[in-house]
Amino acid sequence: MFKWFAPLLLRAGSRMESHSLPNRIQISAATHRHLQKRFRLERHGSVDIKGKGPMETYFLLGRADETIIG
Repeated sequence: MFKWFAPLLLRAGSRMESHSLPNRIQISAATHRHLQKRFRLERHGSVDIKGKGPMETYFLLGRADETIIG
């Protein structure tokens, strides 16, 4: 199973990186569910992952308890 699953993860990570913006951290919806209470997150949109289809993505903006300056 790992032989099949690992390439899918690598493709998803590569596609998310190529569809991100400079100096931004892009995460999947699954990661968003785990981090949403402790971090500020912003919806980025959908990224099409070959072999998987559309995948919702979010930007990680910072810790929820950090003050935004600027």
